[in-house]
Amino acid sequence: MITFYKLTIIAICYFCLQSCSLQSPEEIVAPETETYNSTIKSCDCIDNKSDDYRIEATINGEKLCFNKKDRPFKIDKWLKMDWGSTITMYRYNLDSTLKLSIQYYRPNFKKQALPYTIDKNNTQYCEVVEVSVLNFKPYKFSVGSTWDDSRFSALTSVTNLSVSIISFKDNIIEGTFAGDFYNGSPQNFKVTNGYFKTKLEVNDMRTAALTSP
Repeated sequence: MITFYKLTIIAICYFCLQSCSLQSPEEIVAPETETYNSTIKSCDCIDNKSDDYRIEATINGEKLCFNKKDRPFKIDKWLKMDWGSTITMYRYNLDSTLKLSIQYYRPNFKKQALPYTIDKNNTQYCEVVEVSVLNFKPYKFSVGSTWDDSRFSALTSVTNLSVSIISFKDNIIEGTFAGDFYNGSPQNFKVTNGYFKTKLEVNDMRTAALTSP
């Protein structure tokens, strides 16, 4: 009985080796390689004659304009708290497939001469600006992979992102930005000619402001 099992195993191994040896090089399929194709394409601004508030940028050579607002209660704000303050602004592109947001933590530009630049060489006041792009129809959604262009961002504190505030009057803030954006993988997105202009709603929630007459 043991000899029968041994012969059976030998026969199975023989046929497996034969089938492998008979496969020609043409029948061996190599792993498929793909070319990265970003869905981020150039787009124009919405024709809006009521104001010129917008965010613009050129991403990997594609000129983009973001001036589509969200719902009314989602507005650009400067929230001031006892522990610090944050400026938040964002806009969508024409068909709402992309959203660009800017968050400016612990802003100190009002105490400085304009234009005022925030980058990783300017750490005196612990200011940080994060600029990010959310893509609602990515080429391939796989977070952190080289195919991921669903969300990518840059921080002035750790990347080469540079943000400059060039004007602030009547709560209207205007500035520029540029740098390399990342998505958690080696894939990076070069952003140039960044520009923003919007009017901020200032919410002062500091204790002194709330208790003052």
